[in-house]
Amino acid sequence: MSRPGPEAPLSPCVRRCGLDATRSYCVACLRTREEIMQWSRMSNDERREIMNDLPQRGPETKEVS
Repeated sequence: MSRPGPEAPLSPCVRRCGLDATRSYCVACLRTREEIMQWSRMSNDERREIMNDLPQRGPETKEVS
């Protein structure tokens, strides 16, 4: 398992955290609480997998003002 390095994908975080109780996703970046907490310890492959999955989690959740 590779560890995050300089080539690690950027985080989807936009520093406006707020968990949606219905879907358990952050309303800004669409990651789960668990994914947010584990992000810095994930491998590049794990991060890419989550980044690729974010669009399927739905734009209807992304309502940040």
